[in-house]
Amino acid sequence: MLGMDAPDALVRAVQEAIRRVKPRVLAGRLREVFGVDCEEALRACRSLVLYLAASEDALVHSSAFEAIRAVRNDVEVRTVRGPHLLLQRAPHAAWHEIEDFLNRL
Repeated sequence: MLGMDAPDALVRAVQEAIRRVKPRVLAGRLREVFGVDCEEALRACRSLVLYLAASEDALVHSSAFEAIRAVRNDVEVRTVRGPHLLLQRAPHAAWHEIEDFLNRL
């Protein structure tokens, strides 16, 4: 989730955060993620949407964006170099994309 070159301190912090959650709670959260269907909510949303994609995401496949785009073809995608936990690993690059998106509104 953090990439192979993640700082040890960040890896330890994420591991500790995960360890604090009971396994049955983690399993329940994963079931919720896999079972959620936000298609109607996305279709009903009238706001512009920015999708930040991590270029080296090993958890979320690019087909996730394709599914979103099938519902809303106006969703803007920006790819930021980094792993799944993009905001932890590339906060400045992610913020640059968010700021650029907001400035164009």
